[in-house]
Amino acid sequence: MPSLLGILQAQLPGKLFFILYAIAIGLAFLLVQMALGLRPQLSVEVAETAKAAYGQSTLTRVDCPAALDRLAALMDGECTYEDRADGVQAHSGSLIMKSLMHCALGDDGWARLPASLQAHYQLGPNVDVGHMDIEFPVWMKPYLWLLHRFGALLPRSGKQIPTRVEKDVVADCQYWRRTMQFPDGKRVTFNSHWIAAEGNRLIEFVNPVMGLEMAVRVEGNHLRYEGVRFVLKLGRFVVGLPEWMILGHTTIVECGLPGNGFAMDFRLTHPVFGQVFRYAGTFTTQIRQP
Repeated sequence: MPSLLGILQAQLPGKLFFILYAIAIGLAFLLVQMALGLRPQLSVEVAETAKAAYGQSTLTRVDCPAALDRLAALMDGECTYEDRADGVQAHSGSLIMKSLMHCALGDDGWARLPASLQAHYQLGPNVDVGHMDIEFPVWMKPYLWLLHRFGALLPRSGKQIPTRVEKDVVADCQYWRRTMQFPDGKRVTFNSHWIAAEGNRLIEFVNPVMGLEMAVRVEGNHLRYEGVRFVLKLGRFVVGLPEWMILGHTTIVECGLPGNGFAMDFRLTHPVFGQVFRYAGTFTTQIRQP
């Protein structure tokens, strides 16, 4: 249906086209969720199909017994861990664990990142406390309401909204728990988790299925994200969707401030409708006990 609407775009008024387009995308997400609800094994079946299709993967050449022996040797060694301010977790042995952002940027990019942003992306448990401005066109609200039901973004706007972001790392995922306190007393949450992708890319999932893949790089004293694609994860199989099909192109710019402060600016810009969502604010990062 989105493809059909794309063909009919010139014949439909702008707002009507967007409303129908939003409904079509929402129905597509709803159908995916319903399919997974009716057939929970669907993701496994898709994963098996993908596995068969890519049966000649280089993974078949991995020496599993040798890899397991190396892992056992690491696990058997006694070592003392310590958190470091540069986002690296180290111990008395030779193994070093880095944050997801450190891995995406590489050692050179991480070294050029301002200290306050290194603190923001450190490996250990931490919390960002600050205020955010949230804005979007009024006609976006029904679409944002629908997306929020799937765990994405916020359907409310406001200025200087008190915001708290708690972050924890579990295994190879970083979990973000965002809480916004609006003037009418209502609290709105927006949670997600990050995983590493290839090269300088990260994927942020807002639920077990839907995610956004982004590329990161350091420009001067700024950290810049560029959206690459939206993704649907079905088991081990990931389906990519062009950004314009959902909300448009994602950009995030963050810059360091004195102390442990930083400023961030998140924008979604559609090729037809322009900027459809933005939130921006300033925060300070604090160490938090797990």
